[in-house]
Amino acid sequence: MRRSLAALLLCACATSLAGCNLSSLICGAEEERAVTVNSDPTLAYMRAPGAAPTQLTLISRVTDFELGEAAFGELFSAVERGADLGRGVVLAMTGDDPATGETVALYLALPTPLRSGTTIPVGGAFQVPLGDVGSNHLAPRTLADPSRAEVAFRSGTYHFPPPEWRTTFVATQASGTVRVTSRYGQGFALQLDLTVTDAAGRVARLQGRAGAFSERYTPPCT
Repeated sequence: MRRSLAALLLCACATSLAGCNLSSLICGAEEERAVTVNSDPTLAYMRAPGAAPTQLTLISRVTDFELGEAAFGELFSAVERGADLGRGVVLAMTGDDPATGETVALYLALPTPLRSGTTIPVGGAFQVPLGDVGSNHLAPRTLADPSRAEVAFRSGTYHFPPPEWRTTFVATQASGTVRVTSRYGQGFALQLDLTVTDAAGRVARLQGRAGAFSERYTPPCT
């Protein structure tokens, strides 16, 4: 009996992506999942044609707690397995502009399935508010053109009191490409070349690498 129990624990540890947590195995803690989307730290952000670029680091990590089980399940399967959702998968990244202190939000709605080597043209822009990551904005999105990506881009500052976001740039048009440069075990890498324009005609550009990966892990017992 002792030998069988030890073998069972070793087997469970060997097959766990998150490593071995004996207390979790013994207490029966359930597996949890997450999706992380992030840019390379050298993502270049040019606020105007010919302007010196600022390097942005954008990231988000979401679970079914934020999105709800159904929306998260579709996001997870598109990232981990490259599933075809019949709609666009929405990837969100946020961070701070070190030059201005503004918060920057970038959302990519990409046609699925995402295959390595595919270059996806950007067909237009969509809208999301700052500071609001939820199932309404990260659920799979019906694209105007199923073969083209859509981009949401917004920057702004948070003020308190009263608590409010003040927008400094919101894209009303978007063009460029998103290339899936590779797929690996639980995710994929992207190369971004995006141009966004606001209602006043101001143009900004983002160029660099990004990606998404899925996680499966078992939290420790409490």
